[in-house]
Amino acid sequence: AEGLSVTSAIEIGQLNIGTLIFESLLAEVSNPDRRWSIALDGRDIQGFIDYNLADASMDFNLRHLHLRTPDSDPSIIEPEVPLPDPTPIEVVNKIPSTSLLIENLVWNDDQWGRWKANLLPSGNSLLVDQLEADIAGISLTGQGVWSVGEVEQSRLSLAVNGLNLADFLESMGDPRAVETKSLSAEFALRWPGAPWSFSRYRVGGDLQFDLRNGQITEAKGRSALLRLFGILNFNNLFKRLRLDFTDLYKSGITFDKLVGKYHLEDGIAKTQEPLIMRGASADLTAEGSLNLINRTVDKRVDVILPLTGNTPLAAVLLGAPQVAGALFLIDKLIGDKINEATKLSYTMTGPWREPLLEIINGKDR
Repeated sequence: AEGLSVTSAIEIGQLNIGTLIFESLLAEVSNPDRRWSIALDGRDIQGFIDYNLADASMDFNLRHLHLRTPDSDPSIIEPEVPLPDPTPIEVVNKIPSTSLLIENLVWNDDQWGRWKANLLPSGNSLLVDQLEADIAGISLTGQGVWSVGEVEQSRLSLAVNGLNLADFLESMGDPRAVETKSLSAEFALRWPGAPWSFSRYRVGGDLQFDLRNGQITEAKGRSALLRLFGILNFNNLFKRLRLDFTDLYKSGITFDKLVGKYHLEDGIAKTQEPLIMRGASADLTAEGSLNLINRTVDKRVDVILPLTGNTPLAAVLLGAPQVAGALFLIDKLIGDKINEATKLSYTMTGPWREPLLEIINGKDR
């Protein structure tokens, strides 16, 4: 016999899910074709949730999802939040196979683009498979695993590819501080607990990036991504060096490539290989650590300066006064025949936003 068809509408003034709040939500429930369907229409969420009775699977098809969470003050170092009690295995076992599509994801004021994934339960784990996202032209692909049982852990692997990093930064509400012609990155992260127990105090893993044919402008932003890699600190360094004014200050610091590789453990990111920036005005390498918890940097930076007409000698001397005499004499004696390079070494320590730059004396190198 045919099942009884049911349709009902529910108007919800406010729906609280954890720290998330959804207001003025209209939900229409129906059960066509051996499935339960919920049509959602509100300010922060529009779309459908279907539960298929035949195979006990779910489909989330959302046209728009706006997540609103309390903003954190980037100047305040938040204390570590203890891990909650382990998630019972029964919770994961009861999660149905789920297909998820969000056409437009907004988190507070940040535009997070289009997201798609499949949730597949497997024993004591939940696999986030075929994870795909498009954020302002930057594509993300990867997968995640949430394992429970004797040790509860979450893992996430992502590959990132795209053209202009500035488009992504702008979608996150940041200035277009770094322009690129192409970019790629890989993230392999892990942390104890459930996916929502992510904490910079406990996260570990590896990450690397490769930016090509770009420039770093003098725009100041709050981007945690750029602060993490120490990229915005390069402006302060090049101001200190007083290099070619036209090349560095009209359009920012131009580079042919900017690559880095980090290992992350307990909130400390250490360079696995020296970060390298190659450009027409100077080459730069940096190694050391970045502290995600107290937002500090501790690095040694080496800058290779080509002694050509493109780098005024007098400008270099302002950045390294102790080599002024020698370079001045060489320049006078040899003039435009100089085609060698000199290396200036600095320490970069202190807060991400305003690190202290100190030149390393020759005897300390």
